[in-house]
Amino acid sequence: MAGWGRFVDAVKGVFGGAGAKPPPEQSLSVPASTVSASAEVRAAYELARPMYDEGRWRAALQALDGVRAGESADPKALALWIQCKASLGERAPVVAAFRTLLSLPGAGIEQLIDGYSHVGADAQLEFGPEYVARVEAAGLAPEEQARALGSVPKALWPADRVFAALASTTETSQYDGLLALAKKRFQDDPRLGQVKARPLDRRELQRQAAEKEYQRREALKASRAQLDASARKRGAGSADEVGARLEAAVFSSRDDVQAHRIYGDWLQQQGDPRGELVMVQAERQARPDDDGLKAAEDAAITKAVGVLLGALGGLEGTTATFRLGFLHGIRLGLTYDDQLEDRELIEYFLELDEARFVRELTVGPPHHDDQYDFGETIAQLAAAADRLPSLESLFIADFESEDCELSWSALGDASPLYAAFPKLKALTLRAGSMELGRIEHPALERFAIETGGLSRASLEAVLKAKWPRIRSLSLWFGQDNYGGECTVDDVRPLLTRSDWKLTHLGLGNCEFLDELIPLLVRSPLLPGLESLDLSKGCLTATGAQVLAQHREQLRHLKRLDLSENCLGEDALVLVKDLCAEVLVADQDEERAADEHRYSAVGE
Repeated sequence: MAGWGRFVDAVKGVFGGAGAKPPPEQSLSVPASTVSASAEVRAAYELARPMYDEGRWRAALQALDGVRAGESADPKALALWIQCKASLGERAPVVAAFRTLLSLPGAGIEQLIDGYSHVGADAQLEFGPEYVARVEAAGLAPEEQARALGSVPKALWPADRVFAALASTTETSQYDGLLALAKKRFQDDPRLGQVKARPLDRRELQRQAAEKEYQRREALKASRAQLDASARKRGAGSADEVGARLEAAVFSSRDDVQAHRIYGDWLQQQGDPRGELVMVQAERQARPDDDGLKAAEDAAITKAVGVLLGALGGLEGTTATFRLGFLHGIRLGLTYDDQLEDRELIEYFLELDEARFVRELTVGPPHHDDQYDFGETIAQLAAAADRLPSLESLFIADFESEDCELSWSALGDASPLYAAFPKLKALTLRAGSMELGRIEHPALERFAIETGGLSRASLEAVLKAKWPRIRSLSLWFGQDNYGGECTVDDVRPLLTRSDWKLTHLGLGNCEFLDELIPLLVRSPLLPGLESLDLSKGCLTATGAQVLAQHREQLRHLKRLDLSENCLGEDALVLVKDLCAEVLVADQDEERAADEHRYSAVGE
């Protein structure tokens, strides 16, 4: 029992306590004869496992070293020892340990996966053939086998995986590498003669684009000839009648380049500055990288903007984008240097004829003040919805803390927007407070709330929303000091839904993010997501460890945003390769260490 006493001393050293001191190095050792799958080793494993899961790798390793788990015949303890060493950057000793793990008859597939994924690239290549053989012999289900082989270098992939990748890849370079590998290793496999055609390279795509452009030009000539013939047959019509017909054609098909070319050519003949802009932007669609066309486009916009936007064109806080000669998007806002006489910003914009072409509208600071109330803005837009028939995207209100603190802003009732703009596809609302009302919208695909304090009523409105086409949902929860009322239990119904087919989910600015993670990794929403935004919250090593443990559920994501959270260096190692792109900038551990954790955005 003396060995057990030394182990208890080691445990006390790990946890600390009144008057406890770390035991000397030799006190953590046991005689070599006892280094086996003993009770001490199993007890050390049970102690170290939760430490490792919490990101306390050094403490876990100290407990394991106390019973020499790195030389143990216990597969679980040995695999965990390998993970601890690798997580702390100590690669050299894990290679020999993994060789031992492979030789243990009792080593299960989970221990082998944990060990192999941590030994480093060179060792993975060395041990790959034997590891792959063990995986294939385990009789795993296809998805489990794919997980087990996730760390294996391509050069060691089995035939099934190589041919499956060849069938699914759309990247030319990846296709060439996989095909060369298949020809080298599986030349007798009948599937080699059945692989799909190689993806088109850039040169072929350019050739096809040039052919399409030629066909468009020929069609344009034919359309002009037909228009001229029709005009001669009818007799000369007024310029206004011809212009109205051509404008109606582009208005009904905003992305039809050919229709815009015809109208642009006619406008140039009338001396209208929009005509030049239409033609040069249509040309840039075919040649987007042409510097000469870019300069011509800038000049054409400068000429047209004074005519099309009036006084708004001279405001620093207001910016506009044009597409095929017509106003596509506009951000309305005033800086302290901007002056707009006689009328308010929104009122002036709604009186412009060009407003009827706007697809994307962003409302920024509406006046010079340190407090913003966008209630009147919403009422103005809803009342004048017939002047914005093309509107598809609306953002209220785009401002920074330099303009106004978030908690000093209010939206009031946003519900008039739903009925006023039935074609709206994207809606973003930013303010310190807001009322969502009953959300019913047949076309809405993207919805976002950015606030320093999300009320329980607002979350309830989201949960009850009727929006059959919703694909992107982003919520900021904020701080209780600024009106944040939501808890884990309030969010649980959202994460258990299976009727929404989301491709993007944002659970941002969240103080209880660690508690949400276990629900998120089991959510029926997760498999359908392409991107996940967990930024600006209080994610710590605890939540990061849960994400790491469920990396296979996250691997399909194209983007995972964990920026502006509370992750330390050890935790960042856990999350850095969870999916194709992981954002981790601007971490702040002090926010998590505070007695009362707080999210990144409140005031």
